Amino acid sequence: MAEKTIKTVEATKDKVYVGAPVSRETHKKIVELAKPRDLGISDIVREALREYLAKQEG
Repeated sequence: MAEKTIKTVEATKDKVYVGAPVSRETHKKIVELAKPRDLGISDIVREALREYLAKQEG
């Protein structure tokens, strides 16, 4: 199995850009779920990461 690398790009001094490729199907689902709440994909990703961290810390 190939070694995974973590790639980040500095966005600002206090934030880091995080990106990950997802399937078109997953992207479509995220966009559809975000529409009713008027959210963008970045909003959903940030929410998911906060929930993941809370679960790990809890």
